[in-house]
Amino acid sequence: FFNYFSQLLDPKEKIDPSITSNQQLVSVNKGETTYLPCAAQGQPPPTYTWFKIKGSQRERIHSSPKLQRLHGSLRIYRVELEDEGRYLCVVNNSLGEDYTQVEVKVLVPLQVRVEPHSLLVLSGGLATLTCSIAGHPIDSIVWTKNFRPLVTNGRVILRGKEVLHIKSVQKEDQGMYQCFVYSQGGSQQATAQLVVGGGLQLPVTGRQQVFPNGTLVIHQVARDSDQGKYTCTAKNIEGASDHQSVNVIIISK
Repeated sequence: FFNYFSQLLDPKEKIDPSITSNQQLVSVNKGETTYLPCAAQGQPPPTYTWFKIKGSQRERIHSSPKLQRLHGSLRIYRVELEDEGRYLCVVNNSLGEDYTQVEVKVLVPLQVRVEPHSLLVLSGGLATLTCSIAGHPIDSIVWTKNFRPLVTNGRVILRGKEVLHIKSVQKEDQGMYQCFVYSQGGSQQATAQLVVGGGLQLPVTGRQQVFPNGTLVIHQVARDSDQGKYTCTAKNIEGASDHQSVNVIIISK
């Protein structure tokens, strides 16, 4: 029995290299350090070489402060988004070679906001809401209105899932709009309010003049046509907006 067991461990016996680790996916948070496993057996002891797969090509990985090979495994220090992808470990000795692939997924916590947070639009106008997202990976984006599935049509249009356009705004479009973002089994959401005003966009007569700085001048003021509530809405190229209202009372002389 002793002689038979000694023959099994005979260092002179040559054995093809064989990968013994089988972890194919590694998920890691951005900024953390991770290890890609690659363990093998063989005689003579196999050597290890790591590659990163880029399309149909593979790029050999050389040891550096960021990427280091430790007993066959590969350490990636302070993972960044560009480290995501497929990695190939190749082991070989004089009899042949074996290989395994490990996919790295880099996770970045989700942050979601809808801009503008509050939007006032006059009836017949255009409303634009943008869902701004930070995080990785993004699995899906879903819009709702008052927490019910958003129905799109010729007026309500989604551009690239992140931008919501509502043309010829109507009173029925008023409400709370939510943007839900899903990633790796988790989700985040943000909300914006759309208020639809019933007035007219000025100027509508030659007596009204709107200046580039937002000032409204009304010439030859008349109580019947000019008295009432006026709302000024300011909006920038990023889609953010704010509004202020004032009541105008005409005093007869």
